[in-house]
Amino acid sequence: MGYLLENVRATYAVGGAVEEDHRNLRSIESETTRSMQQIDRLISDLNAEIARQNGFITRERTNLAALSYGVNVGRLGSPGMQRVTVTPRRVVSVQPSCGAPAMLGSPVQ
Repeated sequence: MGYLLENVRATYAVGGAVEEDHRNLRSIESETTRSMQQIDRLISDLNAEIARQNGFITRERTNLAALSYGVNVGRLGSPGMQRVTVTPRRVVSVQPSCGAPAMLGSPVQ
């Protein structure tokens, strides 16, 4: 955009221009300047959004690393949670005698 603005300003020096040409050049110069400011603002907004997204990604990578570590050491959830122990059960096939209820899952000892 700087190139456009320089060329518009250089055009003032071209001979044979009338006042209407200079008025049109001022209008073009003004629009070019306004466009440059708008583009600078958009670039600034875009850079801020990129920084915000990068911060989010960094936090989520940290969270995933902590979760991965927790899974590897047997803890799920937040670091303050205690390790959950699960007592394995073995399945026993028992033939009930005289209509007595059968116990199918008993703790392993």
